[in-house]
Formats: sequence, structure tokens, C-alpha cells
Amino acid sequence: MLNSDRVAAILMLLVALVFGTQMGNLTNFGMVFPRAVIIALGVLSAALLVKSWTGRGGGEVVDIRGMRAVGLAAALMVVWVFLIPHLGFYVSSVLACLLMMLLVDGVARKPRTLITSLAIIAVEVGAFYIVFAKLLVVPLPEGILF
Repeated sequence: MLNSDRVAAILMLLVALVFGTQMGNLTNFGMVFPRAVIIALGVLSAALLVKSWTGRGGGEVVDIRGMRAVGLAAALMVVWVFLIPHLGFYVSSVLACLLMMLLVDGVARKPRTLITSLAIIAVEVGAFYIVFAKLLVVPLPEGILF
């Protein structure tokens, strides 16, 4: 059994560490905002970690054995990131969102709900694609279809 604040603080410290090591290719001006966010994330996570040890309010006790869905969701996100260069942003994102929905919501497994949800996911990811690729001119990875 673990304190949820402690788990969250450790995870966010790891995220800050990973992102902090990835800033090597940014220009001095390009790293101002990411550096500020990473520092803020690190400081706040450290404060949460200290708070979790002092016992002053906060986190509920978490049973690690019940975290299977969280682990599967994290693994799905990692697979999604690795699939983007091969399948493209749109196809891999629709697939990842659909699988995430099936993982989280058992009702979504009904055929009619699945088809409706797939259509909504396709439109939403399409809207993100249009905004980033066309309006903001952010190059998104192309894959099998586009």
C-alpha cells in the first residue's frame, strides 16, 4: 500500500528528469518556457513528496495490486508514441484513443457505442490534425495513409 501523493510526486519527478535531459537541441530562446515548466514541476513535485512524508493531509492509500488498468494505459501510450512514425499521427492516434476508450469504459464494447465512439474519435483527431498541420504549420509524422 502506497500513499497516492507520494506515487504522484515520484512519477512527476521522473517526468521532469526525463524532459530535462531532452532539451539539448533547443536554442537558448526555445528552452526558456520548457525549462521554467520543468523547474516548476520539479519544485512542486518535491514539495508534494515532502508533504507526503510529513503526514499533513493529502493522499489516500493506494493498493498497488489494483493499478493494472493504469499500467496498461501507460503501456498503451508508450506503444502509441512508437507507432506514430510508422502509422502516422492520424491513424496511430485514432487507434490509441479507441483502445484507451475500450480499456477505460466497458460500455464502449457494445457494437453501436463502439461505432459511434470511433466516429467521434476520428473527427476529434482530424480536428487536431487540421489545427496543427494546416493552421499552425506543425509538421506531423505521415504514415501508411497520410
